[in-house]
Amino acid sequence: MDQEFHDSAIICYNNATGEVQNLAKNFFNSMDTNGDGRISRSEFLQFLGKFNNTQWIQELFQSIDQNGDGSLDFVEFLTPFYFVSNWRVKCDGLGCNTWLQGLYFTCATY
Repeated sequence: MDQEFHDSAIICYNNATGEVQNLAKNFFNSMDTNGDGRISRSEFLQFLGKFNNTQWIQELFQSIDQNGDGSLDFVEFLTPFYFVSNWRVKCDGLGCNTWLQGLYFTCATY
């Protein structure tokens, strides 16, 4: 995932309500089954295993693991949490209904 998207996730988390921040922390902790403060590749696969697409899950993990150390810390985890949460905005002006990306959420559909 690109750096701007990752930065957006951190900004949204830092400006979220305490309730949303707790939700993110609890979700992270539910994936971190051994409680070491990191989500390993195997923990990630175990959590998302119900999708039955190991290759896709491996590629997703690699794109989230920004420092390439084979595990996700909480800050790295915020990117997919941001992606699947309701923080994201869709363009509705031209009926394109695409996810707006970037810090300024600018729709570039013509």
